[in-house]
Amino acid sequence: MNNEFKNTKKLKPKDEIGFQCTCCGDCCRNVNQIIPIESIDAFRMAKYLRDKGEDISSVEDFLLRYGEPVLIHESGYFAFFLKTQGEDNACVFLENNRCKIHAANPKACRTYPFIGHLDKNLEPEFYVSMERTDHFKGPRVKTKTWMKNRFTDEDQEALRIDLQTIIGIVSVLKRIPKDKFNSIFSILLRYKYVDFDLDKPFLDQYRKNNNLLLYELVRIAE
Repeated sequence: MNNEFKNTKKLKPKDEIGFQCTCCGDCCRNVNQIIPIESIDAFRMAKYLRDKGEDISSVEDFLLRYGEPVLIHESGYFAFFLKTQGEDNACVFLENNRCKIHAANPKACRTYPFIGHLDKNLEPEFYVSMERTDHFKGPRVKTKTWMKNRFTDEDQEALRIDLQTIIGIVSVLKRIPKDKFNSIFSILLRYKYVDFDLDKPFLDQYRKNNNLLLYELVRIAE
């Protein structure tokens, strides 16, 4: 359903690569529909910007301003990606080669050039992006060390919730007529992204929302 693992190489936790961020901003350019906003990312960024004084009071406010919905499965399943700006399709948060939300940036950016995922047993596994091999210079970095504070327990648990529910959700979506796509969009938007209280823990809300999402989709399919 997504292209996250195209041009990647699987790594073992003890594997090392040469990498050092030089703040060149290259990995933040030419990223149209490339930087995914996972539900937990949207929650964190919305809360961060709100607390910084930006006119954002909800995840919905954040997505309207900075997110772009993209259909990623013919069943009607979609995901949000960060908007881009300028002729070089730079990330909307790139300014003077610096990330304006570095303290709360999306997992895809935070773990770059590594990618954190879960295997079939829902245990962590790691990949490295091979898109820009010219970045593989500098000190040797051990995969496990790099990912320890970047692919957090909360990230992993949110991903477990996704993987445990995605098959059922897509299965139900396939049973819903195409003329009800508008209903699908609004329900996915509500429970996957929007219906969150920024002042309450994310994971408890996300578990509840995924269960409600599946219930609502089943109701429409019937």
